Amino acid sequence: MALSRTTLFLQAAIAAVLLCGTSYGQTVIGSSGNGWQTWTLGGNNTIPSDLNDNNAPYWDVTWETFSNTYGGTPADKNAGFCLTSTGDCQGLGSGAAAPGALPFWGTPYDSANDTGGSRVQHRLFQ
Repeated sequence: MALSRTTLFLQAAIAAVLLCGTSYGQTVIGSSGNGWQTWTLGGNNTIPSDLNDNNAPYWDVTWETFSNTYGGTPADKNAGFCLTSTGDCQGLGSGAAAPGALPFWGTPYDSANDTGGSRVQHRLFQ
């Protein structure tokens, strides 16, 4: 019985190696000029300088989570605040697990002036 379990395990391991050996990453294809864009943290590394709810880059928008229901102000909970665990997007231990200012796919973005970075309408994976 032990031999058959070992044989089955080895066959599964060989099959996994063969499948992984033929896998590959895909290339993202979009309109000319689009690509991975970067953004930065502010000088004090607590609030990213590119997060100000001005729609540049495209995901830097105001999420009005509590403003209408509870009479508060619009919450700073867009994707950038959650990626960096800043603004109103903080939870217990979220700072340790936050990935930081990850590059995003979009049109050319000027991080110094916080302009551009609009969403790409058409893209393919090859």
